[in-house]
Amino acid sequence: MSVGRERMIVNCGAHPGDPEWRTAQRLTAAHSTLVVEDTNSSEIMPDGALGHGPTVVLCRRQEVDGNLWLELSHDGYQPRFGLIHHRRLYLAATGEELRGEDRLSGGGAGRRFAIRFHLHPQVQASIVQSAASVLLKLPSGSGWRLRSSGGTVALEPSVYLGRAGEVRRGQQIVISGVVEGGEVTVKWGLRRETKAKA
Repeated sequence: MSVGRERMIVNCGAHPGDPEWRTAQRLTAAHSTLVVEDTNSSEIMPDGALGHGPTVVLCRRQEVDGNLWLELSHDGYQPRFGLIHHRRLYLAATGEELRGEDRLSGGGAGRRFAIRFHLHPQVQASIVQSAASVLLKLPSGSGWRLRSSGGTVALEPSVYLGRAGEVRRGQQIVISGVVEGGEVTVKWGLRRETKAKA
């Protein structure tokens, strides 16, 4: 997700380089998505090629007056954990609000999950309001706030490999929890702040 020309939410980068980094860049955890039990949703073969992966992937898109809705799902975690990942996204026409809902269904009681939002290295992040939200500040001074419910919010280290020979440190927002009763839903929202606050 970019704001104008400033990158905000990214993945860990895809620039070719060191083979060990290349393998790490392909991990599900290197992307801004949900991960179950720190396991890839698709198999990565020893040579780096993709092996078994989701067999059912659904995507539905709707746009009304510039507002965009996406409904997505995949069964990449079904064979191992009995879980289907569903994601719903809403992007306001103004571009100043993104809302999401990640849901795991089908079983998998007791399985741990993490929803990752890798941040571009130039984005400053801090947890505020007793860990209820994360304030993001872009280089231009633009402020954004991520709020969530249904999981525990933390900031963790990340890396960004966007250029040849360059490994940059960054941060990632991680919303984590445990599947209980065969299903879990996490809601989150990212909104531009009129003024960056601490």
